[in-house]
Amino acid sequence: MTQFFSKKRGEKGFTLIELLVVIAIIGILAGIVLVALGGARDKAKDARIQASVAQTRALAEMLYTGTVYPDGTAGANDGFDTPVYTGGTAPACTGDTTRDSSLKALDGDVRAQQGALCTTAAAVNTGALGKAGIFIVKSAGDDAYAAYVALKSGTDKGWCVDSIGKSQAYTLLAADPTTTTCP
Repeated sequence: MTQFFSKKRGEKGFTLIELLVVIAIIGILAGIVLVALGGARDKAKDARIQASVAQTRALAEMLYTGTVYPDGTAGANDGFDTPVYTGGTAPACTGDTTRDSSLKALDGDVRAQQGALCTTAAAVNTGALGKAGIFIVKSAGDDAYAAYVALKSGTDKGWCVDSIGKSQAYTLLAADPTTTTCP
């Protein structure tokens, strides 16, 4: 029996040091791979944000009456405004019953991808650098709009879609966007 468990002469196994070195090398390589995947994760979130803001255009066209994009001030679930630029303070993220429920869902998805949790008006997109949700600018006659959103992958990167069909990247500025066409 002892003969079964004993080593033959000349055979060597791995020493503890050799095993620890191999484990350390594997750990270092795993760390490098995880760091490299961080950028890919942000790009995936950007793609989802872009898809959500593109759905904003589809929703706007469904709500379009032929002459105007309705604003949602008449009641719940009847309009296209989250948060609409009015030149004043942006509306709060929660407790707003005037926005279309589909638009609320898109806005919530964008906020989740951006990592933006908002509960007060101060946490809403105060300047495009605020990075909270979809920011919509409508014309005075409600016949044109642009939807702006900050992307996750960069501090100055944004995406815009508008009522004339543009869908493109833009550079975020410190002030809220005010035009109804993508820059």
